[in-house]
Amino acid sequence: MSNLNAASLYENLQQPISQYYDKSSNLTREEYFYKLSISTTLYLGNLSIYTTEEQIFELFNRVGAGVRRLIMGRNKETGKAIGFCFIEYFNHEDAKEAHEYLDLLKLDERAIRVDWDIGYSEGREYGRGTGGRQQIQKDLMFNQIEAEEGVIIIMEEEEYKQMMMRVIIQEVDIRKEEEIDQIIIIEE
Repeated sequence: MSNLNAASLYENLQQPISQYYDKSSNLTREEYFYKLSISTTLYLGNLSIYTTEEQIFELFNRVGAGVRRLIMGRNKETGKAIGFCFIEYFNHEDAKEAHEYLDLLKLDERAIRVDWDIGYSEGREYGRGTGGRQQIQKDLMFNQIEAEEGVIIIMEEEEYKQMMMRVIIQEVDIRKEEEIDQIIIIEE
């Protein structure tokens, strides 16, 4: 006969704090989700590359005692924003409030995703994508030129072939919110 009481029933009904489990954290699932349950750090995704740190700070600083620290995701080579950041609060309750009220809020015409994170560590601001959709989108994002009539992507012929091969092999949808009007291939 199992020890069944009201508290255990309640615990079983609770959803995990996040649907995401980071296997590269080197933590067991239990350790990982425990760290999330006491974390003061949030991950913000789906940010526009044009959204500034100031905009994010102003919005998230309105919750609780305010933001302790904001770490913007950046391209390691160019320093440009790449669509995500980490926000640290002074306590878990303020982070929880921000998660509840600001998840899926529109900022710069994009519904931002707010999720729990076990805590920022040095180097994570550069992302972890090295292939697949995330990297292809980064490749496109940083090789584009904004023109008055739309977006033009400039790349060398070999780079274009490799990118398209990755798309075909991985069946990746590289369509972005903005339409690509033209691809210019530079022949070597």
